[in-house]
Amino acid sequence: MKRHLLPALFAALMMLCGTAVGANATGRGEDFGFGFGVRANMLRWATLTPDVGLEWNLPKGWSVLVDATWTSLKFKGGERRYAVAELSPELRKYFGKDGRWYAGALFQTGLFNHKFKGDGKQGEFRSGSLTSGYRLPLNKALSLDFTLGVGYIWGEYDSYRFMDGVRTNLGHSNGGQWGLTRFGVCLVWNVF
Repeated sequence: MKRHLLPALFAALMMLCGTAVGANATGRGEDFGFGFGVRANMLRWATLTPDVGLEWNLPKGWSVLVDATWTSLKFKGGERRYAVAELSPELRKYFGKDGRWYAGALFQTGLFNHKFKGDGKQGEFRSGSLTSGYRLPLNKALSLDFTLGVGYIWGEYDSYRFMDGVRTNLGHSNGGQWGLTRFGVCLVWNVF
């Protein structure tokens, strides 16, 4: 049973994506149909935080994206730490003459553990934001996606400190703030 699951899922994806094989990156105007792309946020990769995503282009300029980020780095005997696990679904509407500009709504949720100097913080976060950006075609298969998101981010975390090699909990906090929630330059490969 399990060996038949992957081919069935692939066939369902192909049917969902319809007849858009060969869709190009020149735009996402009203006449474009289904398509599928793979994404990587190059700014996150530059900070040693791998980020990959999938984008399903729907008719009439709509698009659904899901980006995932994960890293777990330890420095200096484990006392310094940078760890993030994040999932970011987004709904976009492309517009303009060539369908290169877009506006969207983004939700982010994830876990973090940051300790660079002094006390560390470990917990979870969620955010909701409005996004906007521009898709710059490089060729028929590749494009750059410049994106910016502004919204509200909320987190709940424990503060901690290492004392004589033992991790000591310093307390629990939560709170939120308005601000920049997404900044990216993504390389997008339009598979079909």
